[in-house]
Amino acid sequence: VLNADSINYDLIREAIYKRKYVKIVTFGSNKKCNARLIDAKFNTKKLVWNIKSSIYGIEISYSVPLLGEHIPLSSLAPLLVIHLLGYDVKKAAKDYMKFIGTETMGILSEIKTSEITFYFYDHSHRASILSYDSALKDLSRIFQPKNGRKIAVIGNMLNIGNISKKAHEDLAELIEKANVNRLYTVGVFAKPIHDKLKDKT
Repeated sequence: VLNADSINYDLIREAIYKRKYVKIVTFGSNKKCNARLIDAKFNTKKLVWNIKSSIYGIEISYSVPLLGEHIPLSSLAPLLVIHLLGYDVKKAAKDYMKFIGTETMGILSEIKTSEITFYFYDHSHRASILSYDSALKDLSRIFQPKNGRKIAVIGNMLNIGNISKKAHEDLAELIEKANVNRLYTVGVFAKPIHDKLKDKT
């Protein structure tokens, strides 16, 4: 089962065929894919992806309660396997709404107090430039009420070697694109982030 939209698709397919000829099935946005993504829109208030796909010609509409921009495409692979195993793919698609993400996927929690209700998005288990990119794009998708604020707490990315300073400087652009109202930076690389921000207020 291969992601036909991946930049490495051709390389992976060739590597597989060099070892042994096997049947390859694909998922992606191309009409030739066995599982095809037809449409995907994110509901900023309900915080779900509304997805339309085709699994071996069976058109299915379903929702997935996760934030990541990769979710619509990634949701196709399990449905493709379920269909190939002979199970009810439409029923399986409906069950996505029961899905609970793991800590490494980022956990979105609704927190209620006697005074306010707010969402807390914990992405701390994936501290890398790619995961920060993903998390901040996710943050930008969340609906912001008229009197609401988006607050980001950014910690250090550890064990990334001599690219540490530049990697943290690069976070500044991602933070600004996420339309964060208030930013808190923590750790020894907090200053490089702050120095690179165009708007330091």
